[in-house]
Amino acid sequence: MKNLECDPIDQERFKKIGVDTLLDLALLLPSSYENTTLSPTPLIEQINTLHVKVLSLRQSPKVLQIVFFCEAWQTNLDGVIFAAKPYHKALFKVGNELYINGKISYNGGRMQMMQPKTVTIINTLVPKYKTTLQNKTVMELMQRYLSIESLMHEGLHVNEAQILLSLHRPSAKEASAIGSFGYSESILKVLKYVEIHNYLKKLSGKKVSFPSCAKLDGDEQPFIASLPFTLTSDQQKVIGEIKRDFLSENAAKRVIMGDVGCGKTMVILASVMMSYPNKAILMAPTLCLPANFLKKR
Repeated sequence: MKNLECDPIDQERFKKIGVDTLLDLALLLPSSYENTTLSPTPLIEQINTLHVKVLSLRQSPKVLQIVFFCEAWQTNLDGVIFAAKPYHKALFKVGNELYINGKISYNGGRMQMMQPKTVTIINTLVPKYKTTLQNKTVMELMQRYLSIESLMHEGLHVNEAQILLSLHRPSAKEASAIGSFGYSESILKVLKYVEIHNYLKKLSGKKVSFPSCAKLDGDEQPFIASLPFTLTSDQQKVIGEIKRDFLSENAAKRVIMGDVGCGKTMVILASVMMSYPNKAILMAPTLCLPANFLKKR
């Protein structure tokens, strides 16, 4: 990863998941969160984590049916596993006690958990990443390289760094809100800014200078003097900067940015005059500009 010291193994891992910068890593957001906090009471139609004992097991061609007893809830519940594998029967052997995680619902007056998963670590909040690496490996990378300090070193404000980091290490309440409602408007705003900031940092690293093909020293002043209005100070300033670029030994690219009607076209036409007697191409990307240019010819 650029501008960051890491061992060759991590470098290879970053390459596999397409991470070139620290902000690339920070923007690799969890697709979901797994909350393994033990549920003291049943949360219907929600993910629950509970300690159970396997009471019985019944195998059919397509379904493995399990009856669990949850001591904390003092009740039985059914577990249903479709397309069960041989290891499921060994895992959910009668008499085994284990922690399971899954969505609880009611079916025929009985509580049921579809596709229960075993949990080895409880009372934690685990972010789930969709990458070619194991989730545990990605979590280790996030823990090793992401911090408030490292994100601020990349140019982020402390508030932006805190919000971005909280998406990888949220509280249970924050994770639940994201799972139910998605990212808030303030989080989306920060993410968009970080994406742009990261992109511009990458572009700046690719910046190279090329010699100009020719110096453009045409006189734009007669054109400016012929206008029936006076250019603003900002227009005159930008025209002067472009003229210095055209007279430089190095080629330059400029993007003229501004609100509609602020006078960008006049700046571009003045630049065309600077190129004379060389040819210049004026492209009008909107429908109204070609009509206006044609009408004024």
